[in-house]
Amino acid sequence: MNKSLIFLALTAACAQLAGAAELPACLGKPAPMRVSREMPYALAAVGGSTGYFALDYGANVSSIDLGAMPEAKPLPGSCDAAKLGQACAFADMDFGGSQGQVSLLTADYSGLNLDLRQAGLIGTDFLSEKAYTLDFAGGKLSFAGRDNFCKPDALRAAGFAPMNTAGYFSSDTSTLLPLSSLDGKYGGALTVPNVPAVPVRLAGVEASAQLDTGYSDYIVRHAVNINPALYSRIAAAAPKALVRWPDGDKKLSTCVPGVLEAVEAYRLNTGALEFVATDGAALRSFRQVAVYVKRTPQAAMSCGGIGTHTKPSAQLGGSFMADLGVVVFDPFASRVWALKQ
Repeated sequence: MNKSLIFLALTAACAQLAGAAELPACLGKPAPMRVSREMPYALAAVGGSTGYFALDYGANVSSIDLGAMPEAKPLPGSCDAAKLGQACAFADMDFGGSQGQVSLLTADYSGLNLDLRQAGLIGTDFLSEKAYTLDFAGGKLSFAGRDNFCKPDALRAAGFAPMNTAGYFSSDTSTLLPLSSLDGKYGGALTVPNVPAVPVRLAGVEASAQLDTGYSDYIVRHAVNINPALYSRIAAAAPKALVRWPDGDKKLSTCVPGVLEAVEAYRLNTGALEFVATDGAALRSFRQVAVYVKRTPQAAMSCGGIGTHTKPSAQLGGSFMADLGVVVFDPFASRVWALKQ
């Protein structure tokens, strides 16, 4: 490439970056956001206490660590606050405005290795009620209601492209897919968890991948958890794509006391992890990827998760969202928007 072409390419790149910094006002009201260990945090107040809550799109139910929020008092008779995992009622929570009376699970986050004290987490029971924009690059959170959120043309003009989360993430939970679509052993009225899952291609093989902003992969960045169904398809379609990495193997706890889940580690040798936009094009791609195959033991199948799915499924660590820079979660149209590469 000659010097003139290099100059033009650099000029175009700088213009794109400058444009990306000018986020549209229709994304909504801004608030501070901190990032710790690849996870986003925002301030929330319960009772007389204020603390940092993880913005966790991988969780359906929000929680509170009463040890970090000493002035937060559950409503009398609503729970046994001395125990963990209790659904406690609180008179009000301020998160982007008053939420009125809320129910939060009791939890203990004191053991997390963070540069802040996690006081709880905000899950999709709240995050699916508004459109939230997580600006990792700018350290800012924005939120808007259905009536004043950006129209698609405004987002496209700002350099964003949409990914489809229909059936997986919505402000209307009646539109969620039946759980049987992911795991044939389920039936009845059970639905998939209200967690944004977008189309991806891993080594050329398509799957749905959960965007889990509460999955901290700061030690090994760009971590992708996959289930055996997806692994089998990759092994058949691209046998050299995944190379075993035994030193990365893990044993994870499950919801069943004493039962561990074996996780096999691989490095992506060929191909990439591609986020797929609604037009089928690769919105962003990552080549340095660590892949973990979750093999859920029979004794822990009741815990759920992608390891139990019979449909090819994946789960992406928070570093992907951090490197996307700005991610817009739109539960009204079941879309996730990100800046194009």
